[in-house]
Amino acid sequence: MSHLKDQARLWKPEALDGLYLFKAEFHDFAYSRHTHDEFAIGVIEHGIQKFYHKGQTCLAPAGSIITLNPDEVHDGRAATHAGYRYRMSYIRPEMIQEMLTEWYGSTFSVSHFNHPITFDPQLSKRLRDSLRALEASERDPGNLLESQTCFIQTIADLFTHHGAPPHIPRRVRKNRDAISKACEYIHAMATEAISLENIAGAVGLSRFHFLRLFKETTGLPPHAYLIQRRVELARQSIEKGSPLADAAIEAGFADQSHLTRRFKAVYGVTPGEYRKAVAF
Repeated sequence: MSHLKDQARLWKPEALDGLYLFKAEFHDFAYSRHTHDEFAIGVIEHGIQKFYHKGQTCLAPAGSIITLNPDEVHDGRAATHAGYRYRMSYIRPEMIQEMLTEWYGSTFSVSHFNHPITFDPQLSKRLRDSLRALEASERDPGNLLESQTCFIQTIADLFTHHGAPPHIPRRVRKNRDAISKACEYIHAMATEAISLENIAGAVGLSRFHFLRLFKETTGLPPHAYLIQRRVELARQSIEKGSPLADAAIEAGFADQSHLTRRFKAVYGVTPGEYRKAVAF
């Protein structure tokens, strides 16, 4: 165990809608496997991060760019005792689509990244500098326009040089349609006590077939997906100003301590720390 203290901050900048920013230095903390609704794009500033992605263990050294698509299962931890420090942006897909369409026109077809780690020294430096500038603009709004411009241009260039067009085999598309309906059911019933039979029945599959197909398609078992949905509901309640205990119960958790454990395993900060960050 390291004697150095883990520290992290997650916040929602006023400058750009559809965006969350995060910075952390971790030595002992480890994320559980989870997904994000957003693109997770960031840069390792120091050390090496190790994480699971599509059945493989990936190593992201200092200077590498993290390029994770929405709904891709991953975790994260330090690869060495020295720990690692990094900055991330979590960007809604709609914001990415609007950005690329307005920037390049409606024919621009890039929609995702093929690799979770991208090596591009020039873009890495630009991304690091723009993320630092966005944080600095909170204290000094004088550089807000420049920081916004640099960040948007960097993200657009990252997709241009390293993005890929969509390609989904027919069989996978069919599976995704069924699982998409299951995810919709879980979203609608997230605060209720639901069973495997409930979800499988809602999409017309046997529970055993559904369970295998759901994990193959999403990378998570249904109960983990449900917990993550509840964490997201609690996050939304916290942003609206709900007390933490109320946010926990309303999202379907047994109590606030249960929410705290699950929230930090996904976002790297506690609900209380997040509430302070979004209290404008």
